[in-house]
Amino acid sequence: ASRPLRQKDIEMTATLYSGGYYSYMKALNQRHDYNVSAVVAIGAAAPETLPLVTSIITNPHLKKIVNVWGSEDHTLFVGAKNYLNTNLEVVNIKILGANHHDYFLNDPSGTPGINAVSGEFVKQLTEAIVNKNEIRYQRLINPNQEGMTFKDGVYTLDPEKYKLEGVNN
Repeated sequence: ASRPLRQKDIEMTATLYSGGYYSYMKALNQRHDYNVSAVVAIGAAAPETLPLVTSIITNPHLKKIVNVWGSEDHTLFVGAKNYLNTNLEVVNIKILGANHHDYFLNDPSGTPGINAVSGEFVKQLTEAIVNKNEIRYQRLINPNQEGMTFKDGVYTLDPEKYKLEGVNN
């Protein structure tokens, strides 16, 4: 007879928005039976502004954190994140002109002209990470395309120039 699956038997990706980031990361550090290999943090607080519980990652399953934030997101302390783990892949992506509501398609509080590209980018990025589609993931963040740059450890997406299939081309 087969045994029932446990949390640590199923590899997961967590998508965390805004204030939910802090409590989830705290739980992830305390619960090493959570087999979360990747986290997509959207408009989430930067760990250097919070207690060390979120800037030191102790969960052995976590390998990648992708931080996405908008240049016009005025939620307290969003932005590039630094972690003290050397084996953790951290990707920081800033979306120019995006506010705290532009990460999701058709949000009525989103910015006209920014929300469609920003929301679709976040959707496709998250899908690529969840589905472990490394080719699609790398294509989305490739700085050798118009509208995406990479400088000082941060990818910057310009929604007015970035070409995203089905949105602005």
